[in-house]
Amino acid sequence: MLVLLPIFAVLTFVALLPVVVIVLGEFPGSFIEKVEALVSTYDGVMISLGTLFLVSFLAFLTTLLSNKKADRQEAANRKIAAQLKIGEFRQAWINDLRNQLSTYYAKTITAGEMHDDWEELALLSGKIRLLMNADDVDYDRLVDVLRELTKAMEARDEEIGQIADELLKTSQHILKREWDRLKNDLGSIDGVRL
Repeated sequence: MLVLLPIFAVLTFVALLPVVVIVLGEFPGSFIEKVEALVSTYDGVMISLGTLFLVSFLAFLTTLLSNKKADRQEAANRKIAAQLKIGEFRQAWINDLRNQLSTYYAKTITAGEMHDDWEELALLSGKIRLLMNADDVDYDRLVDVLRELTKAMEARDEEIGQIADELLKTSQHILKREWDRLKNDLGSIDGVRL
């Protein structure tokens, strides 16, 4: 847009040059005397034209600066909207993981009463693993607890409650960490207060 400023100036000069040359031809004397006579004769017109071009230039410059500011604001708004959308996705993921973990926990502590939920437990375990990031610091511990619970349920081990409590603690740790991360990410967005 700043490239247009010199073009604007050149076009203004080109538009006025023929008029100035014609008017200068009407005055007698040397070139400098003609210019002095032109300025003294048409000083009011020149001031009006100067004011007109100055106001036009300032209007153009103001529009240019306003557009630049609006573009920057729009880009900032898009960035905020994207971060908020990511936050929504992360919250949905946390909720889904919480639901899967709580369902799995509930099924394991009542496993002594139900014998035909193995397929559902396997499905829940798979969903939990898929929802987790394998690079997460607690992923291996969570998978180990899920395996221990499966073995304990198959053997009808009395330690199911203790292992299920370990699942609960590990789950709470993961969910708390992810909730804190979500809050920090949303808190770092300009204009958003938590």
